[in-house]
Amino acid sequence: MSGAPMLEIDNLTRRFHGLVAVDAVTSYVNAHELVGLIGPNGAGKTTLFNLISGFIAPTEGDIRFEGRSLVGMRRTASPSRHRPHVPEPAHPAQHDGIRQCVHRCPG
Repeated sequence: MSGAPMLEIDNLTRRFHGLVAVDAVTSYVNAHELVGLIGPNGAGKTTLFNLISGFIAPTEGDIRFEGRSLVGMRRTASPSRHRPHVPEPAHPAQHDGIRQCVHRCPG
């Protein structure tokens, strides 16, 4: 790719029955870049990852992977279908590290 971001998030919004969980998020990730997302409980981090992973659809906005929109695309037809998604455990153990949580998750 010629300097274009690998992943682009443009004005991404997700509403659940009037509750705005993700509000007009715009960002990008370049190839070979490692990024993190931090924020307080209820900030919409999990919802944002679920949107990017294709598990839920956005109310508004676009998600592009290598320039191709993923919105409205079936997950199995998506070029991003190989994106890993590790669901949050319902009741994570307080003292478990990341390695223990990942090994406990299905997949």
